[in-house]
Amino acid sequence: MPSRATTWITAVMLTVGVVISACGGDDSSSSSPASEATTTTAAPDEQLCEDREALEDSIEALTDVDVIAEGTSGVEEAVTNVQDSVQALSSSAAEDFQPEVDATRAALEELETALGDTESAGVTGVVSAIEDVVSTGDALLQSLQDVDCG
Repeated sequence: MPSRATTWITAVMLTVGVVISACGGDDSSSSSPASEATTTTAAPDEQLCEDREALEDSIEALTDVDVIAEGTSGVEEAVTNVQDSVQALSSSAAEDFQPEVDATRAALEELETALGDTESAGVTGVVSAIEDVVSTGDALLQSLQDVDCG
């Protein structure tokens, strides 16, 4: 019978695979840099752009956690970094993005609850909560794709 730690590590590694595939970037470009320069009339919101990049980086870092070496504390630290990034983005984003910010926050709260209560939620609850964070985080990042960060 596999140990609880082995089950946990297996589930998290599976989740990391799901997270990586869900957070994959789109290498295609909808416009050329030259056309962006000629059609952009407003200066980019630097803080929003920095916060968007920080969120992308924190989600990527969550997918890069070495659970075997870092254990659940590594996952929890990565989740905290994503939460901090969402909080910063919430402050800099326009109200147009608030539904996505709120959904991501709610998913993070559910993940934090699942991580704190693995006895009743089990690994399945944690995996499900991570999938929700990835899904809502991806929706938030997608909503910010049109922000010009020149």
